[in-house]
Amino acid sequence: MLTIYLGYLRMKWAAKKLANVDSWFDWWDKSDPYLKFLKIRPDNTLIEAARTNIVLNNLNPSWNMIDLSLAKIIRHDNP
Repeated sequence: MLTIYLGYLRMKWAAKKLANVDSWFDWWDKSDPYLKFLKIRPDNTLIEAARTNIVLNNLNPSWNMIDLSLAKIIRHDNP
């Protein structure tokens, strides 16, 4: 889900059947997924703009709603 309101980008993400990369013991330990949103700076380096919450031991996660300021995405001076 994606909504734009009052200068913010509101996002809700979910995933299904992610690979378990935490352990070989599939039955014991599952991955702890999160999403990281990166911004490309004018010098082509990447900087983190936002990150979701971590969902513990879940290969079919649904993350909390995240609000990202459009000003933070657009401005070039700093993260």
